[in-house]
Amino acid sequence: MLLIVAGFFITTLSRYERVDTGFDAEHVATVSVDVRFSKYTEEQGRAFYRRLLAQAQSLPGITAASLTDYLPLSIEGRGAISAMREGESRANAHVASRVNISPGLFQTLGIRILRGRDFGHDDGISSPPVVILTEQAARRFWPGADPVGRRLVISLGRVPTIARVVGIVSDVRTSFSEYRMPLIYLPMEQDYSSGMHLVARTRGNPAQTVERLRRLVYEVDDNVGILDSKTMAENIALTLFPMRTATVLLSLCGFFGLLLATVGLYGVVSYSVAQRTREIGIRTALGARRGDIIKMVLKEGFKVTLIGSALGILLAIAARRAITLMSVGAVAFDARVIVGMPIFIAGIILLSCYVPAGRAARIDPIKALREL
Repeated sequence: MLLIVAGFFITTLSRYERVDTGFDAEHVATVSVDVRFSKYTEEQGRAFYRRLLAQAQSLPGITAASLTDYLPLSIEGRGAISAMREGESRANAHVASRVNISPGLFQTLGIRILRGRDFGHDDGISSPPVVILTEQAARRFWPGADPVGRRLVISLGRVPTIARVVGIVSDVRTSFSEYRMPLIYLPMEQDYSSGMHLVARTRGNPAQTVERLRRLVYEVDDNVGILDSKTMAENIALTLFPMRTATVLLSLCGFFGLLLATVGLYGVVSYSVAQRTREIGIRTALGARRGDIIKMVLKEGFKVTLIGSALGILLAIAARRAITLMSVGAVAFDARVIVGMPIFIAGIILLSCYVPAGRAARIDPIKALREL
């Protein structure tokens, strides 16, 4: 059971590492700050982020920089909002995740703009509210239609806000599970958030850029504390850390379990051979060949292996369902693991049984008969 579940985790982890995330995480550095802990007012916070972004964009070696209050595939939570098409009742509202961003985030992360435009610097507080939808959000609100230019009613506060859809961007993964929450992007100037991530794409080593961004935050305002700083690749690796840890632990437990089973079955079969020395001698004297004796002994180990494998497969399938509810994402079911792991285990177990079987086949029938 442990080895099969470990095989499921290895397969799942391998799939996650090859999955299309919808954005380019290479050469991207991030620094996370929250001006709320510095007791900044909204106006002070907006001014700080404007200065931070402007200076980050002017740093040598940085090709693009932007701000967002959510990093894709991170362990942090996302703000959920209720939204519906203009003129519809609340019964037709859908839940989506909102993300506050500055202009240029899609360029920084390599997210494709499919239709419409990106946010601009003129999408400010005094401008009409605008939003950008992911493909999934567009399909959910306007299935089969182009939503660009249409209006969406979103619940940002006590009074619903009517925003115009100005663009559609490609989907990005918000988790490694199959389920993806539709995203609604809002310009940070129109929807203030005290906590933001500074995201920068660089030509050089992103780890070195992380340190440059950290120094930049303190240069802009040394009263602001840094919550976190890492490369985008490290951010994704952190999300997969629980899956990797579980994979390693299950693999180790499965290995030691297999080792104990092999040693235990070897001892049981060896003891059985010792107890049946006379019987084996008689069979040999009556014409039983070496291969027949080996088959007889291996048959005992095969029965145990067959029963254990059947129970292990059933328990592994049940364990996979339970683990999926507690893991990072859905644990993949792989038929190759179901078939291959029992064959591998059977080979190891039967190999351990072959040693006493070979010893049984070498029993001298004359000595065995003299002991009768």
